[in-house]
Amino acid sequence: MLAYFLTFAGLFALAGACALAGLHPLAMAIFPAPVALCWVSRAYGRASGLVICAALAGLWGGGTVAMGIFYIVAAMIGVLMGLVMSWRWPFGWCVAAVTAAAYLLVAGNILAHWEESRREASIFINARIAEMEQADGASESVVASTLAESFRWFDANWSNLSLGMLFGMVLLAATALVACVARRLRAGGTGPTGSFTAMRLPEWVVWIAIALALLWFLDRRWPNDALRLLTWNSAVGLAFVYWLNGFSILLHAMGAFSLNPFLCIAIIFGMFYVNAHPALCAVGLFDTWWDFRLRVARAAQSRRKNRGSDDEA
Repeated sequence: MLAYFLTFAGLFALAGACALAGLHPLAMAIFPAPVALCWVSRAYGRASGLVICAALAGLWGGGTVAMGIFYIVAAMIGVLMGLVMSWRWPFGWCVAAVTAAAYLLVAGNILAHWEESRREASIFINARIAEMEQADGASESVVASTLAESFRWFDANWSNLSLGMLFGMVLLAATALVACVARRLRAGGTGPTGSFTAMRLPEWVVWIAIALALLWFLDRRWPNDALRLLTWNSAVGLAFVYWLNGFSILLHAMGAFSLNPFLCIAIIFGMFYVNAHPALCAVGLFDTWWDFRLRVARAAQSRRKNRGSDDEA
């Protein structure tokens, strides 16, 4: 009981501090994982207590009843996560369920305050542009100037990109949460079936990509603001989906060839450092037809056989 009380107090203090600093998404993301762990272990009372803890943190940090309710809904995502994991859903389905619930929550809030969100985003972007231009004037940096132009373009197209980028951020966060909870549960023989590295997209998803390509062509031929908002946001969200699939293939390949963990970290860091990670989108897309995991498994098996033959010789 003492351990639970300390957990309750620690989560309340951490979430409340984040909420007071205005970091509400981070504060809300603190609760789903512990709530899910309690729910899977059938400690329903403790899970409910953590939901109440989330409400109190929202009330303290947000100062309104509405914010407290928002925190409750966010914490209840942990209940959903616990349910699908206790039902032994596949890893990918768990990620899809958590992503859908979280995205409905955050996207619904943005849509309900669309004009205010647009204004706040524009203020933030233009403040960053002003900082870049000030630095550019002092150092004549080409990189800063290019980055400032990119920010201007994003500000002009915020409506057509923001919801898709938000979906991507929610997807990545949901995948990380499900992976952490699944790793903890797997030690006890429970949790979802499969793993992140084995999570492969259904083949029918490619038809969404084809439909979006056709809609993009229609928008180019006959420009339409509503069509552009739908097409661009959906395309950005789908790019995140394929990127995540490509990243899981990369991790699968590293595991199949038993690469040194430090080498794996260096490869991942190097891809981000040289900005080569967008290539993972293409890998994730072409996996629809080529099944890279199967090819990697065969290559790794062939390599082990060759090593065995060399050792015997």
